[in-house]
Amino acid sequence: MWNIADQKDYNIDVLKKTLEAQRIDALFFVEVLHKDNNFNSQFKQELHNYNIEFLEGNMMVVAKKGITIVDYIEEERHYKLNHLKVEIGLNTFEVIIVDIFAKPWHNKKKAFTKIYKYLEDHDIDIILGDFNTPYESIYFNHFKTNYTSARNFQKGFSATWPYPMPLLEIDHIWIKKQQTILSTEKKFYTDSDHALLITEFK
Repeated sequence: MWNIADQKDYNIDVLKKTLEAQRIDALFFVEVLHKDNNFNSQFKQELHNYNIEFLEGNMMVVAKKGITIVDYIEEERHYKLNHLKVEIGLNTFEVIIVDIFAKPWHNKKKAFTKIYKYLEDHDIDIILGDFNTPYESIYFNHFKTNYTSARNFQKGFSATWPYPMPLLEIDHIWIKKQQTILSTEKKFYTDSDHALLITEFK
């Protein structure tokens, strides 16, 4: 999972090297489009072994197997949410990608309340995205009943923003407790102020 808002070239070479070095079945992105550039065709050319879907709400998913877009919800100045079905390995996972409004003084209660309701109405396996909310927030307590934070399986400092001095852990991956998380790796690259998060689970 990666917020690539500041990458005017998407750092495609970095992505290619990461995919070549590690067995990655699916990638999820928020804030992928830029007013000065449109790299859709370049993405499809460089990552031709993957299926690519550019989603509403300035998001994208890249996967080795099937991708089905289920729903998109947006409330201006609160949150954006994409619901997908993504084939990973031999299974199909229900995934939601979230991007919560970034202003630090903006109350996140409404956004999280809407996300809680969506989780009650849908059987979601993986929740991920840029929540613009630190892990310590009480708003994540609701997730802890049925989901495990991937940050619990990461070595070292867990903050994901900004680069080069990460101060806040605002990008999160939560996986249903029925799955076993093996590891989480965080990588920073100069072309993005957010960390790339790579989680392996079975």
